[in-house]
Amino acid sequence: MARKAPSYREAAAEIEEILAAIDDETEVDIDELAARVERAAELIRFCTERLRSAESRVEKVTEELTRAAGDEAAQDEDARNGDADPSDD
Repeated sequence: MARKAPSYREAAAEIEEILAAIDDETEVDIDELAARVERAAELIRFCTERLRSAESRVEKVTEELTRAAGDEAAQDEDARNGDADPSDD
């Protein structure tokens, strides 16, 4: 059965658990260590992708807000200068 995708917080917590387990063990089974490292790498890739996705979404919203603020500022400037609406031409 496929493993359910964790949330970012769950994935980060699992990475911390894996690292703590590796640090705490004095004798490590090489196969268990390899499995833990593989799982940690999978979780790190997942977290990296989530971070990139969130960054992209935030940038998009920021650009939209900046554009809207610029449009509003231009309209305010036109109103202060008494410029006619360009659509009136």
